[in-house]
Amino acid sequence: MLKYNDKEVEWNENFTFYMSTSNPNPRFSQAVFLRTTVLNFVVTYTGLLDQIQSMIVTAERYEIESELSNLIEINLANEKVIRQLEDNILENLKNCDPKKILDDDDIISKLDSTRDESLRIKK
Repeated sequence: MLKYNDKEVEWNENFTFYMSTSNPNPRFSQAVFLRTTVLNFVVTYTGLLDQIQSMIVTAERYEIESELSNLIEINLANEKVIRQLEDNILENLKNCDPKKILDDDDIISKLDSTRDESLRIKK
């Protein structure tokens, strides 16, 4: 049985139901995602251009595309480390006594090490 507009309709295995929306970012509950297949047909010019360039480079010079993929993965990992460092700084500052923040050697050393790590990642 399928409930539609407060009516229960008998389910037929040959029945297919399609929905579309002009909303570029629709929100569905987890239950909807579990029971359906959601297709996202949003295509941008830049996205298509990137895909075509990637296909051409892969066909012509696979090692360059492979290196690019590795660099993207490293960049994502570095961004994650920087976010963790920022979260650690905020946590340390939150737990520190505001009146003694400049006298706290532990906080200052953590800030220095965080700055050094951030500079290393940015290189």
